Amino acid sequence: MEILLGSRLDSFGHLIQDVGRLVHRMTQARMCSPALSWAREVALLVRRANMLGNWMRPYELLELLEDHPDIETPGLKDDQDDLSDEKVRKRILQAIGRRLKQCFKSENQISIDTIDIERRETQDDQYRKCHEYRFSDIDRESRDTGKPSYDPVNPARESFFLFRLIPPLIPTI
Repeated sequence: MEILLGSRLDSFGHLIQDVGRLVHRMTQARMCSPALSWAREVALLVRRANMLGNWMRPYELLELLEDHPDIETPGLKDDQDDLSDEKVRKRILQAIGRRLKQCFKSENQISIDTIDIERRETQDDQYRKCHEYRFSDIDRESRDTGKPSYDPVNPARESFFLFRLIPPLIPTI
């Protein structure tokens, strides 16, 4: 029994190390990407504004960013830019969209720390293609459904929900 328990605990130690490396790589990737670092700041801002779970368009993100000059607003050239000017506003909204596109690449969902960001394509009132974004707290998903929101396809969730995997790995004696 001791040999079996020892080998399981040894395997568990390797699992912890692997998850630690995964988290480190994800953090490195985010830190090396200005777009992902910016998206993290915006995601935390959305969380502080209690707007998690709402589909938002770039103009709504801009409204949040207007009140937080400490977070970069893409496309804003200087403090002299007047957001009430239609051309300036259009330039900034397009820059926000381009920045988010850099984060998503060809995917429609990304995870940054403990926040999922989803993207969907919709149409505006004039039938033009536009994107909406939804920021969701990964842990809230779990609390609302009572089930772990661990997704084996999305490794970003693995490190956050490791504690949910631990009990089956340790045998009861």
